[in-house]
Amino acid sequence: MEEVNLSYKEVVEKIKNKQINNILFLTGAGISTSSGIPDFRSPNGLYSKVQKYKLEYPEQIFEIKYFTKNQMPFYEMDKEFFSNKPHFTSAHYFMAEVNRREQLLFVFSQNVDGLELEAGLPPEKLCQVHGNYRGARCQKCGFKHDINKYKEFVQKQVIYKCENCKRGPVRPNVVFFGESLDKGFTKNTYKIAAADCVFIMGTSMQVAPFNLTVEKISKNVPVIVINRDMVYLPYKKYIHLKNDIDDNIEKLMTDLGWDFPKIERNYPSNWFTDPQKQEETKIEETEHENFSYSSGYYNNNITHLQDNQEDKEATEKNEDQEELNNLEKKFEDLDV
Repeated sequence: MEEVNLSYKEVVEKIKNKQINNILFLTGAGISTSSGIPDFRSPNGLYSKVQKYKLEYPEQIFEIKYFTKNQMPFYEMDKEFFSNKPHFTSAHYFMAEVNRREQLLFVFSQNVDGLELEAGLPPEKLCQVHGNYRGARCQKCGFKHDINKYKEFVQKQVIYKCENCKRGPVRPNVVFFGESLDKGFTKNTYKIAAADCVFIMGTSMQVAPFNLTVEKISKNVPVIVINRDMVYLPYKKYIHLKNDIDDNIEKLMTDLGWDFPKIERNYPSNWFTDPQKQEETKIEETEHENFSYSSGYYNNNITHLQDNQEDKEATEKNEDQEELNNLEKKFEDLDV
C-alpha cells in the first residue's frame, strides 16, 4: 500500500467532512505546558524543592529503587504538584471535542495529570501509559488506598503507612522508572493500526517503549505532528505544525470551523528562553521526508556507540596485555 501524501488543508477538509473518523492521539508533556503545572528543571521548578536531598541526578526521584528507600523527596515534590490547580489546555479540549463529534479512536498519553478527563474525554478512550493520580496503593503489599487520604499525608509531609500491612509506604498509581507500564498500554496498542489519522502532540517520541507505537501506524495514514521540534518517525512522512502548541491547536480548530472557548494559559517561568521568540510565534506547516532528516542523527549516534565500543575493546585489550606482562614478570622473578 502506497504512503499517503496529503497536505494540511486536505487533512482538515477530510476531518471537517467526516471522511476521517478514527483519529488517534499520541501525546506528551508539551500539551500540559500552559496548564499551570510546575515544571521540573526551572530555578523555581519541582527539582529545586528537593535538591537538599542531594540526589545523584534529577531523575532519581522517580526511580522505584530510590523511592523504596526514601519517600520524602517524592512526597515533597507531590506537595508542590498538588498545591497548584492546573486546568486543561486547548490541546486537551481539542481531543475531547474530536470525541464529542464521534471521530475519536483513542488517546495514548504519557502524562499523569489527567487533564484529558477534566476536558471531557471519557476514561475508556484514554490510556495514561505512565499511570495516574486517580488512585494510590501500598508499595509493599499492593493494598488500595484513597488518593485523597494520600494527598492529606503529603500536605502534612508525613509518610503514609499502609493501613493493611502497616509497613509499606503508600504511593500514587504512577509508573516509576524501573516499573512496567500501565497494562492498558499493551492491551490497546492494536487500535493504532485502525487509525485513519494520527496526531502526535507535545512529545519528541524519544522514550521507549512509547516511541515504538509509530511502527504500528498504517502507511496510508496521515500524521500531523504538533510540537516545537521535529520528531523522528522512521520512514514516515508527516505534517509538522511547529512553535506554540496551543496556537496551532486553536488555528486548527478555526480551520475546521469548530467553536472553542478562550482558555487561559499559564506557562512555567522558563518556557520562553528568548522573549522575542514569544512575540514571534508563528503557525508553520512543513512536510518532512523525515527519515532523510533523522537518519543523520541516528547514524551519528550509532557511530558514537561504535566508537565507544571500539574504545572499550581497546581498553580491555590493553588491560589484558598489562595483566599478561605482569604474569610474565612474576614467572621471571620466580626463575631467579
